[in-house]
Amino acid sequence: MIFSFFIEWFRFVFLGFGIILSVLSIFLRRYYGKEEQEIKKYKTNDQEKIVVKSTLKKESFTVLAEDIVYIKSEDNYVNIYYVEEEGLQKKIIRNTLSSLHTQLHHLLKVHRSYLINPAFIISVEGNAQKGSIHLKFVEEKLPVSKTYFDSVKISFMN
Repeated sequence: MIFSFFIEWFRFVFLGFGIILSVLSIFLRRYYGKEEQEIKKYKTNDQEKIVVKSTLKKESFTVLAEDIVYIKSEDNYVNIYYVEEEGLQKKIIRNTLSSLHTQLHHLLKVHRSYLINPAFIISVEGNAQKGSIHLKFVEEKLPVSKTYFDSVKISFMN
């Protein structure tokens, strides 16, 4: 009688809680784990849409890859400027510029805080010491650091 009670208790405690803990750990790993890519790419109608995910994992943002004009980094956040029917739009997400640059190969790094889409370049001004770039739909000129000035100039001429 005592042995059967022990067997029932053992089944309830270890098997029941074991299953619950296993399911809970799988859920937590998916939610907080680094298994997912920050950016997923998929094609629809010859246009590549991308899903940019925040490091918070709750926030995501879908945009056409060719609609991104530029990305600006500010501390732990990035401002993504993109074109829609209404004009230039801005989306702020928590991520790093280097993380986005590894996923978005079509963007060109022009400064430690900026990635640009070369398709939107209107003009490159100045020299390697004090360069700037003017983009379509953007009023202010963006800085170009001397490290990236030559590559920006070459991509503008092509």
